[in-house]
Amino acid sequence: MIGRKIVDTYLAPDKSFLELREMLADGSIDILGKFSDVCRAEFESLRAHRRESPLR
Repeated sequence: MIGRKIVDTYLAPDKSFLELREMLADGSIDILGKFSDVCRAEFESLRAHRRESPLR
């Protein structure tokens, strides 16, 4: 899936800076959204584990 996205993006027409800016503004691309979600989930998991640990 990731490989397909990379190839599709590579073969797509180039975008201008203004087009990229508009895409970021309207949410049609989200550069770090999924990464941020995964980081937050991992952080919360570690926090919950720490609260449960008797060796605080």
